[in-house]
Amino acid sequence: LNALINVVGSLWLFQFYGHVGIAIATAFSSWVNAVALIAILNARGLYKPSMLTVRRCSFILLASLLMGLGCYGLLFWGDRLLLDGTLVVRLVCLGGGISVLAASYFVFLLLSGAFPLALVKAQLRRS
Repeated sequence: LNALINVVGSLWLFQFYGHVGIAIATAFSSWVNAVALIAILNARGLYKPSMLTVRRCSFILLASLLMGLGCYGLLFWGDRLLLDGTLVVRLVCLGGGISVLAASYFVFLLLSGAFPLALVKAQLRRS
């Protein structure tokens, strides 16, 4: 199922979005595969996520969507700098924008409780 969705999606989206369409199809087919795996394991009684896991995954998904919207906004509002600026201006704009969005992603996860600060500290101590 994953391979079929990936190939058909890639062929269809490539004509509209080029190489980006292939990446979109691959990401989408991977999500379908993950959801199908969870559904099958849950139906067989082999996996039952806790409410904490569902809550954390929901916040991670929301943070990912917000960061994606932020990337689109960066392209939409910064298109002159990203497309028409000098190489240095484009690199600074892109790098700065991605840095701010990545930082806001992790701040959102910490504030929402998806990644509690105590858990992050404990993981960092182990490394």
